[in-house]
Amino acid sequence: MTITAGASPFTYTALSKGFMIIRGGTVSAVQFTRSVTTLTGQTVGIFPLSNADQLTVTYTGIPAMVWVPQ
Repeated sequence: MTITAGASPFTYTALSKGFMIIRGGTVSAVQFTRSVTTLTGQTVGIFPLSNADQLTVTYTGIPAMVWVPQ
């Protein structure tokens, strides 16, 4: 499922277990939040998420984001 990113920083909250694929755009940071927030060190790639996890993407050029539920 394609995710349309809103204004930066954009936060996606997982409604189920799955994977977020981020590619393209001009991404400066991706943060993962479960009980604490952690910078991932990655700006593109595949990010595994569990239910209620959050992924916050900071960008100047909108990336392509695809959610793949498990």
